[in-house]
Amino acid sequence: MRVFPILAMTVLFGTVMAAVFLGTKFRLSLRREAPDLFAAYYVSGSPSVRAKMILPYAMLIYFRRYRRELAGYPVSRAWASWIFANTWVQLLAALAIIAATLR
Repeated sequence: MRVFPILAMTVLFGTVMAAVFLGTKFRLSLRREAPDLFAAYYVSGSPSVRAKMILPYAMLIYFRRYRRELAGYPVSRAWASWIFANTWVQLLAALAIIAATLR
């Protein structure tokens, strides 16, 4: 049994748990600092409306638009930055698992 895939799975599991924590902290800070943006990204409504809101949120994080859009909200911007970093660690851990599996 190799140690590398187990380590990568442990890192992936840890980053998934961290994503839940970071997402909650980001949502709370955004609601406190910028209620208008919070309403734009986290609309209440039917599940199909909420599903359509995933794309703008993903673009905010993955394309680092949070740096511009959250410039006036330092706490929310900091949490978004941690989410961005956590996402890259998740991606690298998943790729490591795939590479170890295909070996």
